[in-house]
Formats: sequence, C-alpha cells, structure tokens
Amino acid sequence: MSDGNAVRHWSKRRYTLIALGAVAVIALLVVLASYTRIDAQLVQQQLDRFAAHLKQEGQAQGRDVELTYGEVEITGRLSDRHAIVHDPKLLIKPLPGNAPPPSAGKPGSLLLSTPTFEIYPESADLSAMRLVLPSAINVATEETPGKALLTIAPATPWTLDVTQERTDSRDYVHYHHDWPKSTKLTYLREHPGAADTYETIILSLDSGEGDLRIAIGEKKLGESTVLLKDIVIAPEGMPDAAIKIAEFDSKWSDTLDSKGIETMTSSLHFGDITAAAELLPNAPISLVYDFIYNGGDAKTAKSSHFVLKTLALHTKNAALDATADFSGEANDVLPVGKAHLSLTNLPFLTAELKKYGMLSAEGEALVADIVSHIAGMDFADVKDLSVDVARTHGGAFVIGHSTFEELFTIFLRHKLSHVQPQPAVPAAPAKGDDHGSSH
Repeated sequence: MSDGNAVRHWSKRRYTLIALGAVAVIALLVVLASYTRIDAQLVQQQLDRFAAHLKQEGQAQGRDVELTYGEVEITGRLSDRHAIVHDPKLLIKPLPGNAPPPSAGKPGSLLLSTPTFEIYPESADLSAMRLVLPSAINVATEETPGKALLTIAPATPWTLDVTQERTDSRDYVHYHHDWPKSTKLTYLREHPGAADTYETIILSLDSGEGDLRIAIGEKKLGESTVLLKDIVIAPEGMPDAAIKIAEFDSKWSDTLDSKGIETMTSSLHFGDITAAAELLPNAPISLVYDFIYNGGDAKTAKSSHFVLKTLALHTKNAALDATADFSGEANDVLPVGKAHLSLTNLPFLTAELKKYGMLSAEGEALVADIVSHIAGMDFADVKDLSVDVARTHGGAFVIGHSTFEELFTIFLRHKLSHVQPQPAVPAAPAKGDDHGSSH
C-alpha cells in the first residue's frame, strides 16, 4: 500500500471514529435529557396515584390507609436530577366498624413519618424510579404523633427500586430492596408509675435483599422473595446478649393459567436461631414449611388441591413435623385426603407451655383428654405422638384412634363444664300489681 493510500485509509478511519463518538455523545445527551424531564407535577401525579392504590388495597382489608406529603422540590443536574418529597406521612387505622375495643398497649392507629424521601427517575415517565430514604423512620400514633413508639434508623439510606411492568395483559409493580447492613431500632418502653424510657436494638446482617412483583387492581397475583443471611439482633452495647439467625429465606408465588385456574406456592426457612443458653435454653430453633395450592374449576370439574410438603418446627428438646395432601371436591363439603402429624417429647412441650403461662389447668385437662383419645392410650404414657389423619369421600375425618366429631364433642363438654352459672334475674312485677299502694 502506497503512502498516499495509507494516509487516506487512516483519515477515513479517523472520521468514522469521530462520527461514532459524536453519535454516542448525542445518545448520552438524549438519555440525560430524558432524566431531566422530571418535574414536580409528574411526581405529584405518581404519588397521588400510589396513594389511591394504597387506600383501595387498605379498604379491601378493613383499613384506612392515607399517604400525605408536603412540598415537592426538584434539584440536581443532568444525571443526578431528582425530586425531594418533604414531610411524607403514612397513616394506617381501622375503618369505622372494624376497630377492635380499645385496650392498653394496643394503639388504634399507626403513623409512619420521615423528614424527606428522594425520587431518582430511571425513565422519563417515572414508570421506573429509585426511592431513597436518607433519614430515620418514626412510628407513632395519630393521637400522639410527637411520641415515637419506634424509630428505625439504618446505617445507610434505605433504597427501593420501583418498576411498572406489563405481562400477560396484566399490569404489575416490581419492587426491589437491598437491606442495609446495620439498622438501629429504638423503641419506647413504658414503666407504670415511672417515666418512660427508650431502648435500642441493633439489627445487623451479612447480606439481604427482597423482591416483590404484584398485580395492580385485581386478585393478589405476583411473586416475592426475601433472603437474609447471618442476622444478628442484640441490645446496643451488649453483644453477649445477641440472638443469631443463620438464614431467613421466604418465597411466594400466586399465578393464574390461561383458564383462570390459580396456583399458589409458599415456602420458608427460618433458622437456625441460636443464642446464649440463658436467653434461649431451647436453641437451636428452626422453622421450615413448603406448600402448594391449586384452585378448582367448576367448568372442568377440576377439584382444588392442597399439598403441605413439609412443616417442621424444631427445637433442642422438642419438634413438630407435619405433611398433608387434600383435595376439595365440588360435590363434597369437606376435603378428602390424608395428613400426618408428629410431636416429639410431648411432656416437655406441655411443661414449657405451663411454665410460661400459655396453658392453664383447664387447658391441660382438655389437651390430656384429646391426646389420650387420639393416641389410644393414657395421656401420662404418651411421650411422642404420631397421628395419621384421613378422610374418604362422604366419610368422617379419622384422627389417629378418634374422629373429628368425637374430639369436637370432647371440646364442647370441657367448655360447657366450666361455664359459670349466671345469677337469676328477678322477674319484673306484673303490670298493675301495685303492692305498695293503699286502698
């Protein structure tokens, strides 16, 4: 290749590189410009839409949920342009007619607040965004908003990625959250007859993240996962009093197939939970469950189906294990199928329930009567309880050596035997019977 050709080749290549670079810069500027389109009105529209969604979902559960906020401030430049929402508050309380009777220690409302939160756009229309909470969250009540019941203060700001999606002709909202490595929980401790105090617990973990994808405006379809590793919970300044949890792994899914038949799955692994013997004498403790539910369909005569693959609550000295497989049929009121339940070290479990005031003398007598009928032996001789439960079409529930009807009769007999007789109310005088008048 001659020198002239080489120069021309290099010039052409240089111009190509310059053109590509210019295109890349223009594309970058377009992207950055799209982010700068965030304005207060757009943010308010999205916040109001979200507030309406919260209120609708709350009403379906018998709660009044109200999200309010103050000024919306737009700040930052180009790629870091974002909104600051001032004075956000979330009030949750029962709807009229759903409120339980007032009682001490049970507030009738919860008020969550924080000074500000920030919205960083990931799309021009805010269908994708990142929410950042740079300050602590205060939990109080509507009646006493200035008295914090709990303050949640993470070591690093809370972040939540929110994306609106459309799949299979349904609208979803996808939330993703990375948990802070450390969070300080300061709670109110009331002392009758003395001044209230605040105490602090430190929650730390090695790693943690959560995903929730939920359908909008219809049945709670979606899926979620939460995975936390090496959790440590300890009073501030007291590492020797720490409770450790190796893992919290939760999965849930609720879907509809093309025929509208529901399938729901849920699983959990929580544990091992360990601590010093004086704190948790029954450690290690673990809980595992895994189940699947398939809904029925009257059009195809398909019955609903529930399978409990496993339920296992294990402690150092006792354990509960269960499995089940039941189907619900359209022409049968009760489900048919089978289950198995086992309790190890029943005497220890009974003693622990009595020790912590969870089992009264009346309750112990009822448990003893029911267990003896199920096991087919005297309650005092039952160490480990293994029970098969089964029901065939049109039949009764067989529970060990007994039936559901028999056990329910035993329950009613015990309850009725402890009903206190009500004092007789004197009958009202008959009308016109005026014994006190003179004639």
